[in-house]
Amino acid sequence: MAEIIHLQGINHTSTNFNWGNFPMFFGMACFSLEGIGLIFPIRGSLKQPDQFTRLFVIVASSAVLLYMIFGTVCNLALGNSVMSIVFHNFPKNYTVIFILQFAYALGIFTTFPLYIQACINTIKKISLFKCLYQGKKENLMTTLSRAVLIMMIFMICMTGINLLDFMDIAGSVCNSYLAFVLPAMVYITHMEKKKQMSKCSKWVHIILASLGFIMSGITLGFSLYKMFNGHSEKTLHSHNPLQDWN
Repeated sequence: MAEIIHLQGINHTSTNFNWGNFPMFFGMACFSLEGIGLIFPIRGSLKQPDQFTRLFVIVASSAVLLYMIFGTVCNLALGNSVMSIVFHNFPKNYTVIFILQFAYALGIFTTFPLYIQACINTIKKISLFKCLYQGKKENLMTTLSRAVLIMMIFMICMTGINLLDFMDIAGSVCNSYLAFVLPAMVYITHMEKKKQMSKCSKWVHIILASLGFIMSGITLGFSLYKMFNGHSEKTLHSHNPLQDWN
């Protein structure tokens, strides 16, 4: 990317801000936080839990900084020619890209059953469904549940829904709750039991959770509107310099 900028300069279609797509950014950002539910188990498993906050701030800040630098440099180099699927930005005759695509597909194929099983384990803990997974029929019902979920996902994919729209909806509906609402609720409840929650801190967390909830609704509406009124992927893109790169 740096070499493209050096040889061709900053792409004329690059923009500093695109507020019209901010809801899509929020949904995608929330979708990428799917592992945030592991924060509490990780902290609880540490030998020195008091060190978690400092370690988390360092790791999270480094990740955010890395993503910001990567996105900024790509925007300056490619502008609006960037395709939604990262592999589509490169020539199809790149052997390395083909290997990466294969490795990515293999990773999804091998880890997908784990995600499905995690969903089933959560469903099994819901009081309404507990009776379906008791006794000798537990293994049978677990297998059938996995099959039903896989078929549902397959049917959703067969509708031709745009991947970004699906990820926006998943991020806005599910992951925004995991990223903003649930952590605030758990933290407030935990600190109040320890009688260490100040009124100011409590309201700060409530406001953050409320903002996440509001943005979730806006993103959901934005995603549904795009689904029924055409997706931005249909708009014209400028020529992608990576297609000519050798």
